[in-house]
Amino acid sequence: MHRRSRVRLSALLLGAALAQAQAAGVRVAPITVNIPAEGDQASVWLSNGQAEPWHAEARLYRWRQHQGRDLLEPATDVVLSPRWLEIPANGHQLVRLVRTTAAPDQTEGAYRLVVEERSDPQVVGRRLIRYSAPVFALPTTALPALPTLETRVEENAEGAAVIIRNSGRQHARIADLSFHGTRGTQRLLFPSLAGYVLPGQELRWPLPGPAESFAGGHFNARVNGQPDAQDLPSAQAR
Repeated sequence: MHRRSRVRLSALLLGAALAQAQAAGVRVAPITVNIPAEGDQASVWLSNGQAEPWHAEARLYRWRQHQGRDLLEPATDVVLSPRWLEIPANGHQLVRLVRTTAAPDQTEGAYRLVVEERSDPQVVGRRLIRYSAPVFALPTTALPALPTLETRVEENAEGAAVIIRNSGRQHARIADLSFHGTRGTQRLLFPSLAGYVLPGQELRWPLPGPAESFAGGHFNARVNGQPDAQDLPSAQAR
């Protein structure tokens, strides 16, 4: 029986991979890839701003979330071309993502494009560049403007955490996640990109303190690039 390999990656590490690649002179555009429902493919440009050729391998993973954590599995319904990359100094490379099955009907599909630099056996101790980008296969049914989100706070042996559940049909990109207390206090917990919550899934973020210190207030975040933050309703309040 064929066993599918699985890779666990936190959202923060996935975001850090992009920053690492950009700092090293490798650029990727767009940073979020959408495969349209009316078509079967999307394109990504990789640019090498370094003074030497860049060799890498591209992989695509099906992306889901389980027990509040990200889980990646090799994708079989979307293929990459090319997979092996050799980008000359100050050069560019187009990578196509081609869907081999029908577009989703109601809920978008989620993937992760991972590009990893290939090691040079003649260079010892060099940190290799790793890049990761979200890829979404849009459904044939039109999506609402924003996903439907709710929060809850739980505590276990690992400590307290806020769990954000997405009951909508599209992903939620969470940024500037903060907590607003009952006395008007505001605490920024995760500045900039905090992570993604996929449709019908939930993701957890550790909290700096016991669960009771977050009782009575509410969480707030910018969702899917909106300029203004929105209040995230509590599951207990519904």
